[in-house]
Amino acid sequence: MKHFTGISDPYEEPINPEIICLTDRFTVEQCVNQVLHYLQSQGLISAFNKSKIYTISQKY
Repeated sequence: MKHFTGISDPYEEPINPEIICLTDRFTVEQCVNQVLHYLQSQGLISAFNKSKIYTISQKY
């Protein structure tokens, strides 16, 4: 694939990202919640029910 990030084109770090998930400091669940809260605060998704979010142990 030509011009595909990570394959033939290098990854380019965003200059001014809207959100940063510190995956070396927080769990996957915490990072997912951070993204969901951000999306909700921007009006991109409606309120979500945390009980419907699968945890890693529930999925695997």
